[in-house]
Order: sequence, then C-alpha cells, then structure tokens
Amino acid sequence: MFVSGKPYTGIIRPVLDSNIKTIAFDDGAAHFDARYFPVVLITWFGVISEPGIQIYSEWVDRMASRASEESTRMFLIEDISDCERPTPEVRRLLGRTLTQLAKRHGTLYLGGSMIIPSAFMRAAFTIVKVLAGNLLDYKPVKGVEDAMERAFSMLDEAGIERPEDLDPATYRRPDRPTP
Repeated sequence: MFVSGKPYTGIIRPVLDSNIKTIAFDDGAAHFDARYFPVVLITWFGVISEPGIQIYSEWVDRMASRASEESTRMFLIEDISDCERPTPEVRRLLGRTLTQLAKRHGTLYLGGSMIIPSAFMRAAFTIVKVLAGNLLDYKPVKGVEDAMERAFSMLDEAGIERPEDLDPATYRRPDRPTP
C-alpha cells in the first residue's frame, strides 16, 4: 500500500463493514449481519435488554430502507438460542417494537424465522407474537438449517434471488461480542 507515493509501514486499521453491527452490554450482546441481504441475520446472546431492542429497531429500519431502495423485500433470521428468557417488561417492549416495525415496514417483510431450540423460550416468543398482534410472518424453528430453508423457500416463492454465499452447511454462528 502506498500513501503519497511512499510505502505505508504503519498499522492498517480494518475498514468496518457497514453490513455488520455488534453491540455488547455487561449481560447481553447482539450481532446484526446483512452481508446476505435480503436475508438479514440477527444473533442475540445473554439478556435481551431495552437498549438492545432500541438498536434492533434502528437496524431493522435501516434494512427496510435498503429493501425499499433496492425494490425488494427482506427476510429476518433471528437466533436467540443463547438467550435468557426476557423479562415481562422486555417482552412487552419487544411486542410494541415489532408492532411499530410491522406498521412502518410490513410490505417490506417477506417473513422471518426465530431460532429457538427450547420449548420454554418458544412459549415466551409466542407471547411476544401475540403482544405484537401477529402482524409479522415470524415462525419459530429449532435450528439455522430450518431457518434458512424457510428463507430460501419464501425467496423462491416471491421470485427473489437467493444470496449466493449463504449456505446452511457452512454458516457458523458468530462469536459473542464483548464489551
């Protein structure tokens, strides 16, 4: 690499990928990934908190804007397999947030899958869906393969091209972001 015609010998900081956003709190974290757009992956860790939901809402707004600009629709895959059960307050806030997102961007959602291996957590998710008025086509699934299969099926049905490099056989869950 050259800077002003001379070889650069210092530390090169990596360019941040605008398709990835990570947040980390003391008790929870999230990894947002749009590298496979229109499939958007969101991976939660630990405790889902109110600040995390605010950042989630901003991210989904950003992805909806992108879908609108690209004249497509998006499919969300959310992995909460490494999360604690959300508090009642967080479930209510998440329900309200999903309702607002559905009202703002409903036509841009193709659907979604929530990876929830535990029956206990699937029950909590059902409560959130009811609180959100079941406005979004979210389905709980047991693993990433099921989530991607559903995403690909819905993309195919809508005539939207599948992301070339998203493969359930090679996809690996991201590491937990640290504060």
